[in-house]
Amino acid sequence: MGSCRPHPEEKLGKTLRRRIYSKAERPCSSCDSGDVASLRLFSLHPRALYWKDTLLHCDLQPLNYGADIRRALLGLCPGDSILLSLETDSISFLKELLQSLTIDNSNKIKFLIKIDECISAEEYYTRQEKLREDQRTKAYLQFDSLINRLGAVVRLVGRGTAVWPLGGGKGRTLHFGDKVIFRADFYDLNRRLIYRSPYNGDSLEIFDGSFVLGLHEALTVLRQGDSARIFLPYFLGFGEEGSAPAVPPFTNLEIRIRILKTLKN
Repeated sequence: MGSCRPHPEEKLGKTLRRRIYSKAERPCSSCDSGDVASLRLFSLHPRALYWKDTLLHCDLQPLNYGADIRRALLGLCPGDSILLSLETDSISFLKELLQSLTIDNSNKIKFLIKIDECISAEEYYTRQEKLREDQRTKAYLQFDSLINRLGAVVRLVGRGTAVWPLGGGKGRTLHFGDKVIFRADFYDLNRRLIYRSPYNGDSLEIFDGSFVLGLHEALTVLRQGDSARIFLPYFLGFGEEGSAPAVPPFTNLEIRIRILKTLKN
């Protein structure tokens, strides 16, 4: 812990023990009930390494499930570090909180928490909304810039999907309700590969109102055998939330696709 000053271990409830290694100057603006704490978690359990250097926002409302864990944060200052020893009941709460915890049959676990910041819930949600608005604006500008740059080579369809047909197909144009097999590579607009179809392709039924709606809209202007580059604004792709961990929030997409086969309904 370096120059940290350890405090005596405290018992918080039946399943939780806390030892504070204080680094912050006192007095300070400490974490209070109703605040949101920005934390970094370092697992000390050899089979639960998912917590290493994890940023976590934890609502400290006293009536929330897992109040014993949150109580361990009350009164701490930004810059403090604490060592928590947990037993089974607390671990089940953290499994809900982190959604990525797998452990063995041991009913105890230890980890270190470093407090980065404590702010009011109101300020936290204000910051989050501003961040989302900035991400939304950036995504709109990125997509508009791309469409303006591509110009006449793309065709806008549906609610804003841009399709660059590369030809090669024959037969009738696809419709909602058709079932198709295709191969595709999904990229973000920085050309980072997100997903690649297996060699035999993926199948889907073209459906208005489905997830990743822009792909379905684009298919309605293609034919069997066609290849195309499809550009989706985030709201016609994976939306504002994205699809963790592969797709961040507000991600515009490029899909490079070839229609292999049309199936009968």
